[in-house]
Amino acid sequence: MDRDPANWRPLGLHERPGLTVADLEALSDLLSIPIGEPRDKFRKRLAEIAMWHGLDDAWRSAPAPSDIRKRLESIGSAARRLAHRLGVPSLPDEDVDALDVLSHPIRSALISSAERHGETVGGYSDHPPTLWQMPSSSERHTDYHGDSKLAAAIEHVQLIGAWCERAIQAQRQAETGAAINRTKRYGAAGRRARNPGNEPLNDLIARLGNLYRDTTGRRPGISRSTGTRGRPGGPFVRFVLEVCKRMQIPMSATAFEKRWRSVAPLVHATKQIEKILE
Repeated sequence: MDRDPANWRPLGLHERPGLTVADLEALSDLLSIPIGEPRDKFRKRLAEIAMWHGLDDAWRSAPAPSDIRKRLESIGSAARRLAHRLGVPSLPDEDVDALDVLSHPIRSALISSAERHGETVGGYSDHPPTLWQMPSSSERHTDYHGDSKLAAAIEHVQLIGAWCERAIQAQRQAETGAAINRTKRYGAAGRRARNPGNEPLNDLIARLGNLYRDTTGRRPGISRSTGTRGRPGGPFVRFVLEVCKRMQIPMSATAFEKRWRSVAPLVHATKQIEKILE
C-alpha cells in the first residue's frame, strides 16, 4: 500500500472487497455452524463485521499525521530556502516590491524568461497579454507581463512557506490526538505499542475473535501441533485466515500471530471488547 502523502487518495467502498453469500456459507461450514437460527445469526453478524471493516478501512491507506508533517516540513523548508536564494523576505510585504529586492541580473534574466514563456503558451490567464506601440513607430509589440507573473510567483513561494508553518502545527495537533485515541482505544496495550499499525485490521480481528467465542463457546487463540516452535495454527487461526483470504486482505499465520499479541488482551476482556465494538 502506497502511503506517500503525495500519491494518496481516499478509496471508495466499491474498491473494498467484502463477503459474498457463498463466502458466508463456506465460513459457516468451516466452523460447523448448525443450519437454522445459529447459522443465520452467524452469517448476519459476520456480514456486518465485513461491512464495518470496509467503512473503517476506506481510510486505512491515509498517511499518518507524522508522515504528512514531515512532507510539509520539507516543502516549507524548500520554500524558505528559495525565498532566501532570491533575496526576498519569507513573507509577502505590501510595502516591499519583491522585484525591487531582486538583484538586477537575476531580475532581468527571470523577467526575460517569463516573457518568452508567456509567448510560448500564448499568454498567462491571470495576466493577459496586451498590445502596445511606440508613438514614433507603427510597429506593435505584445507585452506578456512577465514582470507581473514573476512577482506573483515569488509571492506564491512566500505564501507556501507561511502556509506550511500553519499546516505543520495542525498536523502536530493531529499526532497528539491520534496518540490519545490509541491510548483510549487500546488501554495499556496502546502504551506498550505506540503505533499499533493498521487499526481497522486490528478491530476486524478483535470482532472475529468475539464472534468465534460467542458462536463456538471456545476461547479464540493459537495452537501449535509441534510445540512452541511449530507453525501457528488451530481452528480460530484457520477461520481468521480464511476470512482475510475471502476479503482479499493479505495475511499469513505468522503475521496474524504477531498482530494477535496486541489484540488478544482486548478479546479476552469483555468490557474492553464492548468498548471496541461500540
